[in-house]
Amino acid sequence: MKQRRVFLAVVLSVLILSCSIFPCLAEGTDPAAEPPAADNGSQLAAFFKTLDADAGFHMRYEMEIMGYNSIYDDQAKGDYFYERNYIEQLGSSDSDSLKVYRDGKMYTMRKSDMSGIYMDVPEIEDFHYYGALFCTIYQSCFGHIQDPAYEKIEYTVGETTFNAEKYLAQSEYGVDQIFCFDENGSLAYMINCANESLSLGEYIYKIDAIDDVVDETLFDISGYEFTDYKTALEEATAALEKLAG
Repeated sequence: MKQRRVFLAVVLSVLILSCSIFPCLAEGTDPAAEPPAADNGSQLAAFFKTLDADAGFHMRYEMEIMGYNSIYDDQAKGDYFYERNYIEQLGSSDSDSLKVYRDGKMYTMRKSDMSGIYMDVPEIEDFHYYGALFCTIYQSCFGHIQDPAYEKIEYTVGETTFNAEKYLAQSEYGVDQIFCFDENGSLAYMINCANESLSLGEYIYKIDAIDDVVDETLFDISGYEFTDYKTALEEATAALEKLAG
C-alpha cells in the first residue's frame, strides 16, 4: 500500500508539473524566446533579474503531495540544465528521477541501471532559456514577468503573511499562480491555485534554497545508455497491449 501511495504521489506531481511547465507545448505553440529587457515592473520581475542563467543558478524547492514531500534540485549554467527529483521520505537513491538538458536534447535518466531516454528539443535562439524552462519555478517566473495584469496581495502560508503577487492562468491548461516574497525580496513560496476544470487542488512550492553554486559535473551524461523517446513509447505501448492480452 505504501509503495502504491508513493507511486501515485509521483504520478500526480508529474501531472501537476505538466500543467505549469508545458502549457505552450500543449497548445501547439513554440516555446518563448528570451524576453526583452522591458518587464512589468513587478516584484517578481525584480526577483527574476537575480537569476543569471549564463553565470549559473541553483534552486532547491519542495511540494507536498499525498503526505509526501517531492524534492526538486535544479541547476543551470549557460546551455546546460540539470534536475534531480525524489521523495524525501524515501531518501535519495539510485531511483531518483534525473534530467539533463544539453546539446539540444533533453535526457531523462535512472542511475539504478544507467539507462534513460532522450528527445530532441526544437532549436531556438538561446538554448539555455529553453533548458531553464524545465525548472518549474524559473519557468513560472519567466512566463509572468511581462504580464501587466497582476494583482498585489497579501497571502498567508502557515502562520506567516507575505507580500505577494497573483497572476492569472495563461491558457486553459494552466492555473492561477501566487508568488510570495520574503523581507529581502527573494521568492519564498509559489502557489498553484486550485483549478476545478482540471480537477486540481491548491499546491504549494516551498523554496528552500536559491544561490549561484552550480556543480557542473552534474551535466555529464557519459556512461548512460539512451533510447529515443519514440522507441521507448512504442516499446511501452506494446508491453501494455501484451499484458492486456
